[in-house]
Amino acid sequence: MLPKVHARTRGEREVIVLNSLGQSIGPTCEIVQEFKQFLETVARDSELAPLNYIKFPCLPTLDKMWEYVQKKYMVPEAGREWVMQAINGSWKDHKCLTKKNFFYAYPTDALRWFHKPDTISEPQFRELLQYWHSKVAEKQQDPDKQEPSQARIYKESRKRKVGRTYLTNHENIAENIDANPGINLVIPDFSIPSAPKDACSAPYLLLDQNRQSSKSGATFNQVT
Repeated sequence: MLPKVHARTRGEREVIVLNSLGQSIGPTCEIVQEFKQFLETVARDSELAPLNYIKFPCLPTLDKMWEYVQKKYMVPEAGREWVMQAINGSWKDHKCLTKKNFFYAYPTDALRWFHKPDTISEPQFRELLQYWHSKVAEKQQDPDKQEPSQARIYKESRKRKVGRTYLTNHENIAENIDANPGINLVIPDFSIPSAPKDACSAPYLLLDQNRQSSKSGATFNQVT
């Protein structure tokens, strides 16, 4: 966690040298590597980079994040964009890993709460669970984020609805699809719903810019 860097005072800061693209290249390879590792720790800080937002640009802590980086390293203003991009990438990786280890790993919310990471506050974790149960997050059910196979799309698009009468039986077709995962299907009039174009204003935003909880319409199994 680089405690020596986080404990560093302004007077002890290392000066970061940038190239023409605003990327860190010096003063030494060792300091550049240390700086990149430091940015990864910033991305995993639940106060500086909370996970209960859909997209990184929506975080209300971006200025605070940059100020903290400046307290530990002397980074020219020209490097801000590269720094935030680096933190963004690590933040996304951290969010995916958190979902894999603390959502997919357990079958119930009771177990998820029991194993909640200490680094995430209860309000943030509650918002995360609510989002992970929502319709928007359903298309990311695969913990490895793999694209759904044509067989899976075929089955999901042809699930029977309760109370509806069907003239034909598609169960044998579904079984044949499972037995032949490499089958090439042409599926008309079916598309996977896309994510909101603007997550900062979308109804599924976990927290808005005023730090108020928003309604997602998700089914959340509340732990009592």
